[in-house]
Amino acid sequence: MYWNSRLHTEHERLVHGFHKGETIVDMMAGVGPFAVPAAKKGCVVYANDLNPDSHAALVENMKRNKAQADCFNLDGREFARSVFHQRYASSPKGKIVDHVVMNLPASALSFLGKGM
Repeated sequence: MYWNSRLHTEHERLVHGFHKGETIVDMMAGVGPFAVPAAKKGCVVYANDLNPDSHAALVENMKRNKAQADCFNLDGREFARSVFHQRYASSPKGKIVDHVVMNLPASALSFLGKGM
């Protein structure tokens, strides 16, 4: 697991832009620095981390903070396909996700690859 307290201001800035009722997809959620506060704000949150220890900490952090989110332990591509397919199938036409967080700035675009 990785946590950098120096990114606290960036976490706050991003979460400040989330609003109650919006759908947030956090592709690489780690321990939940974006997912937990978004869920506490009343957002619909789908959070994922491939690392089983990070996933376990994410689930625990949700419980400790009395927040609710759908938490997954999947490869990011599999998670994205699954969540976007589920949201698309269950949503009326229009916006299906309000914000996508990919906390891998150096490789986020290459991570998605073709067909995403």
